[in-house]
Amino acid sequence: DVSAGISPGTQRRLNMETTLTDGSACVVEADIAAPASDAAEPEVLVVWIKDATDHARVEREAALLGTLALALGRTDSAELGITVALEQICLTNGWAVGEAWFPRNDPDGRNILYRKASWTRPGDARLAMFARQAGNFEFEKGQGLPGRAWSGATTVRSKDLKGSVVFTRGPLAAAAGLRAAVSVPMVAAGEVVAVFTFFTHGSDDVSSRAVQLVQSVATPLALLIRQKSAEEARRVAEAR
Repeated sequence: DVSAGISPGTQRRLNMETTLTDGSACVVEADIAAPASDAAEPEVLVVWIKDATDHARVEREAALLGTLALALGRTDSAELGITVALEQICLTNGWAVGEAWFPRNDPDGRNILYRKASWTRPGDARLAMFARQAGNFEFEKGQGLPGRAWSGATTVRSKDLKGSVVFTRGPLAAAAGLRAAVSVPMVAAGEVVAVFTFFTHGSDDVSSRAVQLVQSVATPLALLIRQKSAEEARRVAEAR
C-alpha cells in the first residue's frame, strides 16, 4: 500500500524492484506526496516515478568492487584474498559455491586450469563434500564450464546441470542439490588470468542481473588478482 504512513501534507520515497516483460530486472524510485488538506486521510496522491536501475547498478558494482579490493589488499596470501572475493560475490548474489580456477603448465607441458581457491555456504555438509571432491579436478581449454569460459574468454552459463553436456560434474552437483552454474573469465590485458565459477540451488539464481554484476567487476578484479599473484611470487622468490 503506497499510501501507508502518508498523511495530508507529507511526502515519502520508495525504492522497488520489479521484472520487466523481457525478464530483465528494473529498479523503480517513486516519490509520493499527499497535498495538504483538513481530511484525516489523503484524498489525492501525487506520484513521480523514475527508472533508477542504472543508478542502483552502479552503486552495487562500486560497493562490490570496493569490498573485493579490500579483501585482496588486506592479506599477503593470494589464495586467501581470492577466497574472500568468492565469498563476497556469493553472498551478494545468494550463490552457494564459488570456485577460482587458474591456468598453469602441468609436468607434461599441458596448459590446464587448476582450482586455486573455493568457498561454500557454511553449515551445509553436502556443499562441503562437493567442494572437497572437486579439489583435484583439472580442465583443458574447452573442457567443462571453466574450460569453455577460458577458451572463449566469455561467460558460460548452465541453468540445468543435470542435463548439461558441457558440465562434467553432474552426479556430484546433483548430490549437493546444485542445479545451475556460471563461469566468468577474469580478463586483464587480453589474458584470462582466472575463471570464477559459481553454483546455485535454483536455476533462476544465475539471472542476467547477477551475472552482469560479476562481469562488471571482472576486469578490475583480474588486475587486482594479477598484481596480488605477482607480489606473492616475488616474496617467494626473495625468500628462496
